Amino acid sequence: MTTLAQEPALLPAAAAASIRPYRPADAGAVRRIWRSTLALGSPLHFEIADLSAYRRLCLDWYLDQRNLAVGRSDAVVVEHAGDVTGYLLACLDEAHFGRWQRRAAIRWMIGAATDYPRLGDDARAFVRLRIIDGWHSFRTGQTSRSAFAMADGVFPAHMHFNLDSQCAG
Repeated sequence: MTTLAQEPALLPAAAAASIRPYRPADAGAVRRIWRSTLALGSPLHFEIADLSAYRRLCLDWYLDQRNLAVGRSDAVVVEHAGDVTGYLLACLDEAHFGRWQRRAAIRWMIGAATDYPRLGDDARAFVRLRIIDGWHSFRTGQTSRSAFAMADGVFPAHMHFNLDSQCAG
């Protein structure tokens, strides 16, 4: 594993980065980073007919100021040289998020099913896997977060952290 001490070129950039509260003007940068890292840190290598619909499912709850805590302390961005290069989006109200997510997921699935016949093989596989994941979560009430639930079964919060692929090293 490489450390900053072993990789001196990374040290000035890391030292110059700062974390600040999310502002509505940062939404475009957050969306750009999300898209550029969607496939395990890289962009998708295929097109999806309406990727913006999937992006809305994945990000819009966190970027809607009605869902963020007062002062936007639950959404922050990493800034370097005046550019947003990363983000941390937190959900502090799982019950509200769950209700929002169910409605948004149904809307996305209907659109995805409509577009499905026109998609290429890779895009169809991507959509099919997202629908299977969503159906499993809906049917069982379990998500990947369920493994981290408190003893009473409640999961109090979750977060998404992402860095621009050029910054992630």
